[in-house]
Amino acid sequence: MQNISELIGWIIGLIIVIAWIGAWIATFKQAGYSISYSILWGILMIVPILNIIAFGVFAFREWPIRKELATLRTRCGVAVESDAYLVMQDALRLELQGKTPEALLKYQEIATRFRGTGAGNDAEKSVTALQKTVS
Repeated sequence: MQNISELIGWIIGLIIVIAWIGAWIATFKQAGYSISYSILWGILMIVPILNIIAFGVFAFREWPIRKELATLRTRCGVAVESDAYLVMQDALRLELQGKTPEALLKYQEIATRFRGTGAGNDAEKSVTALQKTVS
């Protein structure tokens, strides 16, 4: 009889762990991360100590969905200046990867849509600097 109770306890524990991992995977997916990334980080959420570190990284890192939203808001003309800076971070990432034409387009879009603001001025400086390196 005790073996059955113990087995039921293990099964219930396993179900709880699987549900916990599944909830974290769903959370990472909602934040815009890929499925493989979400599964990896979901599994890390059951490892003591690493789960605290993973949660901290997740909580304070810029989420892909936020970057995508900033890009879409900018294209639609309803972005705020903080959105512009997120798009410029993406442009900088492209620039560092050697994808200068793509980065230049993003900078130009911000410079045009945010003319006269801090973000617009920063984007104009980036456009000027990139054009000098391309020439």
